[in-house]
Amino acid sequence: MKENKNYTLERVTWETLPKLLPLYKSVFKQNLPLAFVQGKFKCNANGKDTLAFIAVANDGTVAAYYNVLPYVISYKQKEMLAVQSCVAMTHDEHRGKGLFPLLGKAVHDLARDEGAKFIFGFTNPLSYHGLVNKMGFTHTDTMKSFKFKVPTLPIGKLLKNLA
Repeated sequence: MKENKNYTLERVTWETLPKLLPLYKSVFKQNLPLAFVQGKFKCNANGKDTLAFIAVANDGTVAAYYNVLPYVISYKQKEMLAVQSCVAMTHDEHRGKGLFPLLGKAVHDLARDEGAKFIFGFTNPLSYHGLVNKMGFTHTDTMKSFKFKVPTLPIGKLLKNLA
């Protein structure tokens, strides 16, 4: 466990996943089942699950979460472990306190210790500044996206209303 004066960093394990439920509720404004969080955590690349840390405030609130997903990749006919920067969440009451880079350093150090050769990610506007300006990521290219409206029947919505 790593600490600073206001937060304790804890590595996330299968046993500590339930601690994430209130944070998911705070960030996404909905109660998500534990199975959803477990599904996000399960990766199992080369026998490794998601590598993650939480920041726990002195009052016991899970204030922030950050993870990377391990992948075995092939580069120049060699297999190596890489990790993808994935989920970062911060409770509204704990934003602006440097938790994203603090957790990022802890998770990236763990990934390196686990044998990861590099980290990559596809950022969003909320995490871009922290990844590039505070955690040393390099912006190499911007992906273009295209959206097409496809008219369909709202079967999912109808089924959800029936349940």
